[in-house]
Formats: sequence, structure tokens, C-alpha cells
Amino acid sequence: MYFSTSVIAAFIGSAVAREGIHFVKCSPANYEAINYYADDSKANSFPGASNTCIPSPNWHSVSQCTYTSGVRLSWNIPTNAESYAVGANVGTVNNGFHTYTCKRDDDHYAYTEGNGNRCTSVFYCLN
Repeated sequence: MYFSTSVIAAFIGSAVAREGIHFVKCSPANYEAINYYADDSKANSFPGASNTCIPSPNWHSVSQCTYTSGVRLSWNIPTNAESYAVGANVGTVNNGFHTYTCKRDDDHYAYTEGNGNRCTSVFYCLN
């Protein structure tokens, strides 16, 4: 049986896509958001309003928020987790479907959202 390399590459590419959740800080508006990505390789772009949850007042003060879709996200991340070393385990996140393991990210630039706020990735969580 003959398969083209593009078909094989498409199959392999779809098999390795991982869901991800990123905790970001955005400025100059100084807000924090939690973004869901069905394919974490696309995490360096704005995920869209329906995949962004903005905990009020911030993720340090609360441990859950709800996306516009109704999906509730809850997390167990210590308030001092930003002081952890890059790559260190900082806790877990659950969206009612999966539990994700979270690690300290390197505060790299992730995207600029529609209002001009520049967002950086503080934690990333993969399942």
C-alpha cells in the first residue's frame, strides 16, 4: 500500500498535538489571563475570547474561573510559584475533562492581544 509523505506527515502531526493551558500576564493594562489551546503548538497566538478566562482579581487571589463556554477551570498553584525555577513543577489545573501538570515558564512573549496589551507566559500546563 502506498501513502504519500504529506498524508503520513499530516497523520503524525495530528497524533502529537497536545492540549495546553497557559497562565499569562498582559500589560500595560496589567491583567492576568488563562488561555486554553486545543493544540499547544499554537500557544504563541491569542486563543480567542472563548478560550480566554480572566480570573478576578487575578490567579493569585482565586483558584478558579469560568470560560464563556461554561467550562470551569480550577487550579492548585502556590501563590509564590512565580519564584520557582523555570521548568519546575508548580501544580495542577483541571477543566472537568483533564488534569494538566503545570510548570514555571520563562516569561517569554506570547502574543499581543487586540487592545495592544503584550502578554507573556508565566506557567504552562500540559495533559
